[in-house]
Amino acid sequence: MTRYIIAFLIKGPAKKRHLKLTNRLSKEFGIKNVSKRIAPHITLKDLGEIKDNSNLKFLEEFLKTFVKKEKRFKLELSGINDFKKEVIFIGIKKTKDLMDFYKRFYSEIKRINWINLIPKFEGKNMEFHSTLGIYDMKQTFREISDSLSREKVNYKLIFDQIVIMKGINHKWRIHKRFNLK
Repeated sequence: MTRYIIAFLIKGPAKKRHLKLTNRLSKEFGIKNVSKRIAPHITLKDLGEIKDNSNLKFLEEFLKTFVKKEKRFKLELSGINDFKKEVIFIGIKKTKDLMDFYKRFYSEIKRINWINLIPKFEGKNMEFHSTLGIYDMKQTFREISDSLSREKVNYKLIFDQIVIMKGINHKWRIHKRFNLK
């Protein structure tokens, strides 16, 4: 099965720290290393399967046009948190610039009739994050949480690109990159 997402790729020192943390969690607690499957990122939209190649081409053209109107902005990764003891992640501050960008992005992307919306996790309910560990940590969650509570994570980045990522058999790669102006 081939899946697609639209994401922002984390770069520089923040990427190095993310990789260091996922490697540490894998070695110390035996959980799957998410960074071995997908580069550190922030998902903007999970697209699921795209079976029709013409839909993928349409999405590429849509994003190419969309980013031409968008300016780069500052983004801040801050703190470590979790979703119901199933996902541990680095949080993303909901700055005005990020929220304004996402509001424009989401209002445009939801107009594409073949894209499935997941209102529980996106739109006004979007919780921006970058996953460090997922699902296979129920037995060690408390230990992981305690260990990570001592970590200070605070990075400032420039939100300057979005990518379509393609996942086949849980391995993800960049399909296409779109740079903001």
